[in-house]
Amino acid sequence: MIREEKKQKKKSKAQEELEQKRLEEKKAEEAELAKKFKASPAPAHIYLPLYDEIAEQQETKRRLNHDYREELLRSIEKPFKFYQREQAKQRQKANEALYKGKPAQKKTNTFKANPVPKVLDEAIAERLAEEEEYRKIRVRMRAEELLRESRLPPSMDAREKSKELNRIKRLARELRGLGISSEPTFRPKITGDAPDFDEAHRRLARKLASSSTKEPTVTQPFNLRTSRILSNKERIHEDMEDDERNLPETRWPYKNSRTKPSNIGKLSSAVTSADRMPSMSTQSSELRKSVVKQKTMEEMKKELSRLEAERKRRQKVKKLKSEVMEKAAANDIQYGLVDRSEERRLQVRQEEKARAEEYRRSIKEMQDRVSGRPLLFERTTQKMARDRAERRYNETLSKAGVSPRLMERGRDDDSDKEGSYKSPNRRADFNSGSGSIASPKSASARSTHEKDFSYSNTFTKEDTGLSDEDYSEAESIPEQVLEMA
Repeated sequence: MIREEKKQKKKSKAQEELEQKRLEEKKAEEAELAKKFKASPAPAHIYLPLYDEIAEQQETKRRLNHDYREELLRSIEKPFKFYQREQAKQRQKANEALYKGKPAQKKTNTFKANPVPKVLDEAIAERLAEEEEYRKIRVRMRAEELLRESRLPPSMDAREKSKELNRIKRLARELRGLGISSEPTFRPKITGDAPDFDEAHRRLARKLASSSTKEPTVTQPFNLRTSRILSNKERIHEDMEDDERNLPETRWPYKNSRTKPSNIGKLSSAVTSADRMPSMSTQSSELRKSVVKQKTMEEMKKELSRLEAERKRRQKVKKLKSEVMEKAAANDIQYGLVDRSEERRLQVRQEEKARAEEYRRSIKEMQDRVSGRPLLFERTTQKMARDRAERRYNETLSKAGVSPRLMERGRDDDSDKEGSYKSPNRRADFNSGSGSIASPKSASARSTHEKDFSYSNTFTKEDTGLSDEDYSEAESIPEQVLEMA
């Protein structure tokens, strides 16, 4: 089965034809892409002023056609005559001949040949041949002029100049190799004129003066101008008084403004008694006047009572406004703002100092931790040494026939008697440099580690049931572990 899978599969004829077709298409596409486009040069005849020549030819042809038509019209032109008058004359002559008995003579037209057209003149043909020859000469001269003024495109011109320069250099190099060139090989470097050091020093001095260091900005306390803001209380009071004077009333029929009416007594006094018409009063008019007068008195009383109530209300509102303004002034932020801003500024400075001190302390602690931390490969070495020591310790206990759980329980009992707490984790962290236990105090950690490994005070030879050799070997295990650590 594996051999059949590894065996190359035979392609069918259709697949081979398809691959061959794709390969041919790919080759054709690559050949097409490999072709470089190169524009054909512009033909020389486009530089000739053919338009002027064509315009001149058209003008000549038009002029000749005009002359030909003019001559043709003149050749077929007949003299002017009055047809009706001539007919009348002929009839009159016929009548006269009839009366006289003589036969009427018919008028015979004599033949007259037309002149030869000017277009068929030999002088015109000679003139056209001369103009054609002159045109050819102008075309040739213009072509020569354009050929002299023509030049290659910038890229081609630069390429041709580069080729010519390279050819000249190559020829000169070959001649120098043959010893024929008379051009000297040594070209001394000739220095120019001595620089003006005084002007250079002055220029440097001006540059340094323009780029001199500027004095640093002197920090000054920020002056808050909130306390200088003008209060809007007076403007508000003025607006309220204007509203009381100018706003219209809110009840009918007094819809006019609240301003006091002007005195109309002067207007009424202008009307004299002489201007008044005498009137007679009736009983109904008297009753009407009395009713109107009574009604007017009632309305006046109501208006007076309303005005009195309005006056009292305004006094009350004014009193309330004064109280509100006093309370608002007591709670206004503008008062005492300078003192509070100074206290706030001192508080912010103290908080900023405390934060800066805390930040410096945290950075120092971080740097101490990083500097005291062992490297990664050192920690790996320590971990491997610790695991190797523990494994050897457990193997030695197993060979001696002592259970590690029994040793841990004995150490826990010993720690309970001493009243000290020890972690159940028996692995100790080591420092990077000395291989000691990683603890803030290496000496105390070492003593604690030795105390954890010491079990001779807790277990006796009779408790373990070991022989003398096994018991002595078990006693030496903690010291060996500590030496390895």
